[in-house]
Amino acid sequence: MESDKTFELLTKMYGQINNRFDSMEKSMSEVKHDMDSVKQDIKNIYTKIEVDIDDKLKSLVDGYKVNYEITAEIRCKVEENSKGIYDLNMGLSEIKDDVNYIANKTIIQDGRLNRLDKEIKNHLNI
Repeated sequence: MESDKTFELLTKMYGQINNRFDSMEKSMSEVKHDMDSVKQDIKNIYTKIEVDIDDKLKSLVDGYKVNYEITAEIRCKVEENSKGIYDLNMGLSEIKDDVNYIANKTIIQDGRLNRLDKEIKNHLNI
C-alpha cells in the first residue's frame, strides 16, 4: 500500500514536472518566435536605413556640393565686380579732379575777363 501511495505521489510529481516542462517549452517557443520577429523588424529597419536614409544623405551631400560650387562662383563674380567697381570709382575720382581743375581755371579766366572788360570800358570812357 505504501508503495502504491509512493507510486501515486511519484506519478503526480512527474505529471506536475512534465506540465511545468511543457509550459516552459511553450514559453521558450513563444520567446523564440518573438526573437525571430524582433530580428525581422531589425532587418527591416536596417534595410530602411540603408535605402531611404543613405539615399537622402547622399542627396543632401550632393546639394551641399552644388551650393558650395554656386557660392564659390558667386564669390568669384563678386570679386570681379568689386574690382570693376573699384576701377570705376578711381576713374570717376580722376574725372572729378579734372572737372574741378577745369572749373577752377574757368573761374580764374572769368575773373580775368571781367577785369579786362572793366579796363576796356574804363579806357573807352576816358
